[in-house]
Amino acid sequence: PTEAAIDVTFWQCKPQSNLQIVPIGRPIANTQIYILDSHLQPVPVGVPGKLYIGGDGLARGYLNRPQLTSEKFITNPFNNSKSERLYFTGDLARYLKDGNIEFLGRIDNQVKIRGFRIELGEIEAVLTTHPQVNQAVVIPQEENTGNKRLVAYVVVNSEITTVQLRHYLKAQLPDYMVPSAFVTLDSLPLTPNGKIDRKALPTADGDIVERDTEYVAPRTEVEQILTNIWQELLPVSFVSIHDNFFEIGGDSILSIQVISRAKNAGIQITTKQIFQHQTIAELATFANTIVSYDCKQSIVTGTAPLTPIQHWFKEEQTEELQHYNQSVLLQIPPIELQLLEKAIEKLISHHDALR
Repeated sequence: PTEAAIDVTFWQCKPQSNLQIVPIGRPIANTQIYILDSHLQPVPVGVPGKLYIGGDGLARGYLNRPQLTSEKFITNPFNNSKSERLYFTGDLARYLKDGNIEFLGRIDNQVKIRGFRIELGEIEAVLTTHPQVNQAVVIPQEENTGNKRLVAYVVVNSEITTVQLRHYLKAQLPDYMVPSAFVTLDSLPLTPNGKIDRKALPTADGDIVERDTEYVAPRTEVEQILTNIWQELLPVSFVSIHDNFFEIGGDSILSIQVISRAKNAGIQITTKQIFQHQTIAELATFANTIVSYDCKQSIVTGTAPLTPIQHWFKEEQTEELQHYNQSVLLQIPPIELQLLEKAIEKLISHHDALR
């Protein structure tokens, strides 16, 4: 990199090495390469970490940009001299067993979606291997609900459908790495330097995202309720009863919200049913209406029979019953002891199993 030198590592290619990748190798003379975790501690072999460069070839910083310099050039924690610094490259790398370094990608292109860390470049690389795709860019996009989803922008050389692209990715990537939406463009926007301008990509709303099916309105009351719920949760302006839940932005986490809202509306469905019947037309035929019951929540009195687990516990005949427990340590702010005692007494009197 410019911040250090044109070359800071080297790798000697050996015949019949049978490597699937080309490593970036080892540091050159008078140069140090560190792969560190978020606490600036060295990572073990094989574990991904942030790539830092140190040594004689390191630049002093960025001209007239002190803030950026302080972010990228840090004090070397492995050197007693305060003037020695390390440059944070923004790359993700790991050590191989033979001591060489493997480049894994850019950290600024790594995102977290639904709890999964995703390397956007990996998705783009797979997309561009499709013979009908010339260019591809994948970005995270925030929905109205505050959640993020993946959107793929592609430039193609011949007509191809979203279904074909999705199936192509599913054959090579896990489901959580398959974009929720695909947008076909004539060309990708570029910066004055000729790089792809990700900020200039159009928002993937319902007007430009290709739909796999024609719109069909809900036909029954259950279909109408499910349609309203999907439209509230999913990043689309309208939902057809033949739209696939997972192909228009749904996932396992959103399916739980669908179940909860459907229950409040008097419809009973399960997560398993959503995975088995992924359209509203199919799901509505298996949905059950809920009969509401008015349960009394007054104070319970009298004797209560033992629960099955209590029966088992008594039958064990353990010598010291008090040693069979599950310990939980809770830290609470200062509280009046009398109030705590009253709260526990109310719990005991109200719940049968505690008496």
